[in-house]
Amino acid sequence: MQTPDPQLTALVDRYRHLVEHGATVVVEQGREIHLGDIEARTVVFRRDDGIHQVDRFDRGHQWFEMEARDLAEVELLIADRFSSSVHRHPDAWRFDCVQRANGRVEVRQDGRLRATFSNLHGARAFSGFAALTPAELWATPPQAGRAMWVPPVDDGTRALLDRLRDVRDLAVDEDRCQVHLDEHRMGACLTRVGGVWHVWEGNDYSVPGPPTLMTTAADVVEHHLRLRFAGDPAPGEPVGELVRDGVVVARGAGVTTGLLHALGDGVGRV
Repeated sequence: MQTPDPQLTALVDRYRHLVEHGATVVVEQGREIHLGDIEARTVVFRRDDGIHQVDRFDRGHQWFEMEARDLAEVELLIADRFSSSVHRHPDAWRFDCVQRANGRVEVRQDGRLRATFSNLHGARAFSGFAALTPAELWATPPQAGRAMWVPPVDDGTRALLDRLRDVRDLAVDEDRCQVHLDEHRMGACLTRVGGVWHVWEGNDYSVPGPPTLMTTAADVVEHHLRLRFAGDPAPGEPVGELVRDGVVVARGAGVTTGLLHALGDGVGRV
């Protein structure tokens, strides 16, 4: 009879005292380790090819969720899942989510494959905590909004809004810690996390699609929004990244030849 991989067993044992409470238990079934209750579980195991896989189990049905070669990625997923139910802000600045032809989505960091998920929802959620450590995930987040973890709107963003008042008076949503960009599109908003501004145009609050623009520079997001409110959020051809003095300061579809022209400095890089 098959038994779970010893390294995987050791990993689960380290967190057993944090996972097991009430009806939530850890159970070994052949090579699989099930974490959860009688109806809903997270299932982890090491395949014959050496890849670690995570499945979801719900009311008798089991399906693929995630796979990774490095066991540390599975550890992060377990830590996030059993520490809290907070939705963390997708970190599109550090991580790229690339969809394969079969529909699965890879999470890559500087080109290196971290993990592969069954869909974009799971990949975006993973990107929100993949830069953290398990210890940080077990700690209580400093600010939990209704939708996702986002710090309160800071002074830098409020100063940006003041400069934009000549073209648009934008409302700050203090509960969601974001700025609404369009009263007719619920998901169009501006957030700032870890010093990076994100301009979103999607409608899914829980796990948005890729942001239109990510930037660490206030003048870049200001010029982008001015172009957006002028009627065309992406004039010219997309160039992918904006580089100043050898440092990438902006990424996304919103980095275009029109934005470069408006800024008057920096170079585009595909």
